[in-house]
Amino acid sequence: MREYIHGALAQVQQAKGRRALGFAEVLEQRRQSVCVGTLFVLVELGHQIDLPDDAFETPKVRQVELLGIEITLLHNDLLSYCKEEAEGVPHNTVIACRLEGMGAQEAVSFVAKEASRRMEGFETTVSQLANEECSYRKELLKYLQGIRNVIKANLYWSFESERFFTTAQKSQMQTDGTLDIFPRMESVAVAAPG
Repeated sequence: MREYIHGALAQVQQAKGRRALGFAEVLEQRRQSVCVGTLFVLVELGHQIDLPDDAFETPKVRQVELLGIEITLLHNDLLSYCKEEAEGVPHNTVIACRLEGMGAQEAVSFVAKEASRRMEGFETTVSQLANEECSYRKELLKYLQGIRNVIKANLYWSFESERFFTTAQKSQMQTDGTLDIFPRMESVAVAAPG
């Protein structure tokens, strides 16, 4: 929770100072403010997963957790982009790319590619962990599936809720797989980096 509070405060300070951040800076900030790591703890508790403390300190488990957080936040930023641009929210990776000079489609494609790249890394690392022999393998596999389920749950919730999309937008996405995005960033009034 400490990371979440730090990340949320950083977002408030960024919005208050009206200073735009680049993709890498927003990604770093959002890792904390998205609060996904806390969900992994709840997965462990809710499913009564019994892993030794040192299992969470292994580089591969930490990598899976980091990738799970980043995949979830990138999906969230893609799906919330139109709403957040309209509201002038500066802490979104798509908006950060736009402020770095990318066009709308270019920014969306870039962030989508970053999410896909991380998903490939996630699956590779999970596969490696699944093939390793250890005394807590069964519990570890349950934990890894729990992280995967958090990623999926965020996507399902994003499409089921009314938070990001109107009924017409959902219909457009289901019908032709597209979503109209803003051609210009007129609604975001923050200073460009530099």
